[in-house]
Amino acid sequence: MTVDTSPGSGLEIYVCPTCKGPLREEEGALRCPRCAQTYPIREDIPDFVLEDLSSSSDPLLRRMRFIDRITRIYETRLWYPNVLNVFAGIRSPSCLARY
Repeated sequence: MTVDTSPGSGLEIYVCPTCKGPLREEEGALRCPRCAQTYPIREDIPDFVLEDLSSSSDPLLRRMRFIDRITRIYETRLWYPNVLNVFAGIRSPSCLARY
């Protein structure tokens, strides 16, 4: 798969999270020529998280793995209107519109 990193491709907005250098596409990945860090592209999306979050030393990052369990429902009628009601209130304009 070839990823277009030329101006107008959308990928030119990315910089290396490690050194803030420019990134170049190389066989299914974005590579930083400055620090030699490589970021894989999975399903046309650059993956800038190189660490296995389940074994991270940061407790907040370890909890991120649980997000995968709710991704199937968090924008459905089961989840979104209920969370919006809790945080924005039942009378919020988005809650009054049909979802």
